[in-house]
Amino acid sequence: MKIAIASLGQDLNSKVSPHFGRAPYFIFAEIENNVLKKIEIKKNLFITSHEYGVIPGQMIDNNVDLVICAGIGERAQNHLERAGIRVCKVPIISVKDALEQQGVDLK
Repeated sequence: MKIAIASLGQDLNSKVSPHFGRAPYFIFAEIENNVLKKIEIKKNLFITSHEYGVIPGQMIDNNVDLVICAGIGERAQNHLERAGIRVCKVPIISVKDALEQQGVDLK
């Protein structure tokens, strides 16, 4: 399973971004048997201007199964869900806490 977390920073202690499309970074977490195996951090290249579907397309291209964010526009959420990507909205908590809420073992 691959999870993308919209993040304000570049590590697991960073806060989840309040808005999916305006997140400075996306943390991609590869999960196997509920255990974190690998993370990859990518800058959001479309933070200042993005057309409809560009960022959801990036999630599709990265084979994401679940997106975690604090907020997301209805059109972006619908785009992701139509592609089979689940969306989980959480409060503005750490990326680590957001993953643990999904049952991910970070050890």
